[in-house]
Amino acid sequence: MQAEWADKKEGILKISDTDLHGIGSLLADYVFDEKSVKSAAYRQKHPTYNYILLKVQAKDPSTPINSAITSIKKELSQLSKDFSKAWKQ
Repeated sequence: MQAEWADKKEGILKISDTDLHGIGSLLADYVFDEKSVKSAAYRQKHPTYNYILLKVQAKDPSTPINSAITSIKKELSQLSKDFSKAWKQ
């Protein structure tokens, strides 16, 4: 997966080379949960394009994106531990 700012001032992050709709939906949901965010959404301009654009409306879009990624990592870590524990039973 690759991520780069398409337009940092407008809060538009370009994400490519991954499961586009899975990561787009996950990030948009988690970013929108941040209190400083007015809106968060993603779109894929065309099915043949191998990237999505995640748009975040906030004073500083990078802060809620980083916070969302941290939250996702924590939840995935816990899910992995819970799965491993259940698998051993």
